[in-house]
Amino acid sequence: MPRDRQGALCGAVRALLDRVLADTATTSNQYIALRVLAVRGPAPSPAALHEFLAGQRQLGLDLPAVAALFAGLEARGLVSGSAPDGPGPTQLTAEGAALYARLADAVTTVTTQLYAGFDPDDLATAHRVLAQVVERAGRLRGEH
Repeated sequence: MPRDRQGALCGAVRALLDRVLADTATTSNQYIALRVLAVRGPAPSPAALHEFLAGQRQLGLDLPAVAALFAGLEARGLVSGSAPDGPGPTQLTAEGAALYARLADAVTTVTTQLYAGFDPDDLATAHRVLAQVVERAGRLRGEH
């Protein structure tokens, strides 16, 4: 996929996510951080979690920005143990888990609408191609 189309696709999907989250005072990066903790479970090493999120180029975060992201989530009572130099584990609080569940339901509803009507075989092909592009880009980054 040409870079301008890929950027437009990512931007359109991110804008849709931002719209879903708009009424919740939650940014897309905050949602993604909550999702990582919800899906992977508590992170024993806050520093490793910070490095992981800083390494996700699509988030556009460096280590200080990840620390600020988690500090904001802690201030809202949604996560605990997230200080990068702390002992951890970084985990969702009960309030964070409840918010994530509500947000995930809303995102799932919109995602279902987004992909409705596409042929399942076309979606499977698109998924395979995009996965290969991501993998190839990673290899090329390593070569240069």
